[in-house]
Amino acid sequence: MEERLKYAKVASRGYRAMAALQDYVDDCGLEPLLLELVKMRASQINGCAYCIDMHSKDARANGETEQRLYALDAWRETPFYDDRERAALAWIEAVTLVAEHGDRAGRGSVGWQHAMEIWCGFDTNVESARARLAETMQRFYGLPYESFERYCPAGRPEHVSEHLAPYLEAGCQTFNLIPIAASVDEAIEGAVQVKQSLLGSA
Repeated sequence: MEERLKYAKVASRGYRAMAALQDYVDDCGLEPLLLELVKMRASQINGCAYCIDMHSKDARANGETEQRLYALDAWRETPFYDDRERAALAWIEAVTLVAEHGDRAGRGSVGWQHAMEIWCGFDTNVESARARLAETMQRFYGLPYESFERYCPAGRPEHVSEHLAPYLEAGCQTFNLIPIAASVDEAIEGAVQVKQSLLGSA
């Protein structure tokens, strides 16, 4: 297959945001075999030959059978997938075909917006901002901060803006910031500065 577009070079910041999402999926606890089935089903729907080839090879490398790969396009009609896999396949079909479902429901004119909610810590240096953010998130979620750290920027407002910029470039239109700082006023001021920075780079 011939590479027609070097998308990682043409839209490098958007590609990095996509790669960060993939890192999260890889670390979320779902087994690799289930993830490859879901990716391959989405690739079938999208008609992407490159992705079907890639994900079928990765699935085989993880122990997937030829029978289940060949039957994937008709998974509802076969006994080869368990209830958990069927739920995942139904979910990925719904997400991949969301525009078509909207059209059938008479909602084809809906203007979709990409948004994300993100915790962020503000202080004059990264270390103190990170420490305060870590304490707050660990208390809130009851999980080690390291589970979230790569997705939760900390430091001065420009550090947070730099972290969010690739998502803005990739099409995110709404950022719901959860700012953590030494005081409410500092948290609000940090969020305001991030907004101004992102609006200036848009």
